[in-house]
Amino acid sequence: MESISFEDIKELFPEYKDYKKYGAIAAMTFDEDVLEEAEEYLKIN
Repeated sequence: MESISFEDIKELFPEYKDYKKYGAIAAMTFDEDVLEEAEEYLKIN
């Protein structure tokens, strides 16, 4: 996957060049037993 920079966005979407830009990174993790329970629940329902 190729990444783009905030500067690239100004070129790709010039209508947004004067907007403030914010970035974020997010992630979620689950314990293995929670994943197993979810899989069981999905099999039943």
